[in-house]
Amino acid sequence: NNREEEVLSERDDVLDDVDKEYSDPITALKNILLNIDFICIVVGYGMYVFVTGSVAVFAIPMLTHGPWKMTQIGASSMIGGVVAITGLLGSIVGGIFVDKSGGSSGLSGSFKSMIFSMLMIAICIPVCVAAMFFYNMGLFITFFVIGVFCLFAVTAPVNAAILTSVDLATRTYAISFSVFFIHLIGDFPSPTITGALSDSFDKGCSSFMDMGNCTTPSAVDSDCMWVPPKDDSNGFCTNTFEIRNALVVVFFFLVIALPAWGIVAFRAYRKVHRDGGRITWFTKYEEVVVAEGEVVPTPSS
Repeated sequence: NNREEEVLSERDDVLDDVDKEYSDPITALKNILLNIDFICIVVGYGMYVFVTGSVAVFAIPMLTHGPWKMTQIGASSMIGGVVAITGLLGSIVGGIFVDKSGGSSGLSGSFKSMIFSMLMIAICIPVCVAAMFFYNMGLFITFFVIGVFCLFAVTAPVNAAILTSVDLATRTYAISFSVFFIHLIGDFPSPTITGALSDSFDKGCSSFMDMGNCTTPSAVDSDCMWVPPKDDSNGFCTNTFEIRNALVVVFFFLVIALPAWGIVAFRAYRKVHRDGGRITWFTKYEEVVVAEGEVVPTPSS
């Protein structure tokens, strides 16, 4: 009987410990929405998803209807190949950085993940914008590959920072809530907003309803071009540069990520040094609880 009581007592202790590690969804959501670091990371990540959503929808039409005048098959193959290869390589490089630098360990890891992500975005913006103005296909592909590589390299560091930004009890919900919010502010509204931006650069070309009016000298001076009809659609007149110009504006939405992630990096740096810690690049760290769930990094043995 005493042995049974001991076993039951040990089981109850284990269950109590498990219960303490998890929060109910409502409590978790409340804690997450009051977490400045989580909100800032998700806002920046949302802009990342905003841009990738727009590129996914409009990159191919930009190449077929824009000054590149590629075929549908050629544009689809090029964009698909670039995104598949650079997306894979960029994600791998980001993951390697997190692993080698200890980017998933404590405040020090959060700082390093945010600095790396900011650097990648700072490279991505000018490189991708420059690509839009190169009509030589070799130069366009070169710059576009570099930009997309940097864009995808932030995925692992950002997700590591999301997990680090919340306490253990809410980590099981953090990724789920972050996915919901980044799509809510990212690729859910981005096609509509990008389409509206594209229309604003139309210069009246869409008012020409036939090929004759679209190819008049005045229309050509406005950069209008006629898109021939396809099996499932009628022909239409469009501005050669309207989608390109819209995507240029869209890429600048990534600028929002820089101060958002900068706030997280600054707060992590300040907390580490306030608690007597230090940040060393490419050194893995353990988390050590110091007060009310806060952690400071110390070198692992």
